[in-house]
Amino acid sequence: MQLYALCDEDLLNRHKLSLSEFINIAKEYNAVLIQYRNKNIDIPFIKQQLIQYEKIMMVF
Repeated sequence: MQLYALCDEDLLNRHKLSLSEFINIAKEYNAVLIQYRNKNIDIPFIKQQLIQYEKIMMVF
């Protein structure tokens, strides 16, 4: 079985995690796919998070 990790911005806020912390946890559990989801309409923030996500995933 393969792990699919869903990273929701509300989840990060609720558990006081950064995006990179979530990704590191997912990597520890051998996640094969990580999906970032943000229902917030703050486009600049989402763009900033996705740029960070891309940088982290380059070394995944």
